[in-house]
Amino acid sequence: MRTAFLSSSFLSLFATLGVAQTEVWGLDLRNDAFFTSNTGDFVGGYTPIGAPNNEQVYALDFDATATTLWGVRDSTKEYGTFDLTTGQFTGIGVVSGPTSLITGLTAAKNGTDWYLLEYGPSLTTHLWVGDITTGSFNYVGTMGLNSLMIDIAIDVQGNLYGNDILLNSLYSIDPSTGLATLIGPTGQPTEYAQGMDFDWSSGILYAALFNSDFSSVFAEMDLSTGFANVLQDTTPLSVECEIAVKSSGGSTMGSAYCFGDGSGMACPCGNNGVAGEGCANSSGSGGVVSSFGSSSASADLLWFNGSNLLPGQPALLFVGENAVNNGNGALFGDGLRCAGLNVIRLGVMVPDVNGDASWGPGLGALGGWTSGDVRRFQTWYRDPNGSPCGFGFNLTNGVEVTFTP
Repeated sequence: MRTAFLSSSFLSLFATLGVAQTEVWGLDLRNDAFFTSNTGDFVGGYTPIGAPNNEQVYALDFDATATTLWGVRDSTKEYGTFDLTTGQFTGIGVVSGPTSLITGLTAAKNGTDWYLLEYGPSLTTHLWVGDITTGSFNYVGTMGLNSLMIDIAIDVQGNLYGNDILLNSLYSIDPSTGLATLIGPTGQPTEYAQGMDFDWSSGILYAALFNSDFSSVFAEMDLSTGFANVLQDTTPLSVECEIAVKSSGGSTMGSAYCFGDGSGMACPCGNNGVAGEGCANSSGSGGVVSSFGSSSASADLLWFNGSNLLPGQPALLFVGENAVNNGNGALFGDGLRCAGLNVIRLGVMVPDVNGDASWGPGLGALGGWTSGDVRRFQTWYRDPNGSPCGFGFNLTNGVEVTFTP
């Protein structure tokens, strides 16, 4: 489930469409400053906050709701939060598990998993997973490289990436084993502190890179080649930054409709879900599909997340032109058919152990929508064991999206 790469020219198009740019927060370690900026104009937006700040925090990220900025001091391993109005770091405790320097931190979209990078002896980097709010972490594994992975970032689908400053390359990292796989060179001779984070609203991986010749850039990372596409030369600022993009994993767009909660058409065998869900499946919950990103047809940043699906069972996202039965749906299997007319299948995914699956961005070519079109989306999924009504499949709610230029 790889996030589609968006080129710098695509980013420029996105900006010209009037889409708000995303806030960036972080520490400038060269100037001892806590700062804020934005992804559209990092140089112009760079604004120090509060008194000079010499915190040695090389690992920081916002939580999944983009509410609280967390960090871990590299040598003392003290974890805590930043006050966005003053830049003050408030320590809470010391993380359990890692014993060496902490170089990277990233929060997963599920709101519970945090990944931590530890740089150990003999050029080894280790991955840990845990809960930053308690400081408790469990060991995952080593990267398998004789080098230094300086920072990590995770996308909305759970794909983990790392930036190695000795090999000057971008890697994909298996979150279950810690093993790193080369994507490709960044093209930047990086050294010292670096910052990297995803904008979950667009799927773009941004990086603030500092080089051995004391030049620096703000870049968009190509997830297919590893190359750092330079968006701005930040050398005039003389900055060396750790960054976190303030982007929530839970901000939806479009309009959900056709619920299996009894508010409209009754579910086939009385298997109503709770409010906002589809009809209940064998887990007792109803499947949910939500849309994220942008409704811009030209930017093609729309993506979908399915939850409360059946782990390991195929799930199909499809799109139609109308809302069945005036949006109330029609009986179909163990659920309600909400989207119809000129239906197009947008892909089959297999949900993870939590029953989550994602589709997109980059669905526009297959879906065929253009500006002004209204489309209805829904997910069909298998439920072969314990299906409430005995049909062996079910559906989520529907989502309606009106596309803009």
